[in-house]
Amino acid sequence: MITAVAIIKIKVNKPGNLLKALPDVDLKIKGFVYTEVGEANVKWEVTAETATYSKKQNLAVFDRVQIKLTTSDSKVFVMSADKGQMFTDKNNIEIKKIEIKGNVVIISDAGDRFSTDHLSYNDAEKSFIPMRR
Repeated sequence: MITAVAIIKIKVNKPGNLLKALPDVDLKIKGFVYTEVGEANVKWEVTAETATYSKKQNLAVFDRVQIKLTTSDSKVFVMSADKGQMFTDKNNIEIKKIEIKGNVVIISDAGDRFSTDHLSYNDAEKSFIPMRR
């Protein structure tokens, strides 16, 4: 009886957004949210349906990802894609489409809209590189 209560209690108290460990994956999270405030109050907010993290590879992989960037002069850009990844040791980010109809979409707070197949951000150079396949 005590064992049954303990097993039920463990299942009830388990956080709902953590999933099972996978091979070569240290952590998998549903409803992922990450916020970083950097130099000159530049703010990144990364949200994803799911995120997996491999410490060995310094790699976070995102499904249905959205990145909101607020620049030091308060301009806001929202980038959305089917897939994304972040190399956590260098803070480099890539987002890309995977569906035939899908796109990487960037929308500014001024109403500007830009689409591409693949977008890379290099933190050391502080630059974005759009690519078409």
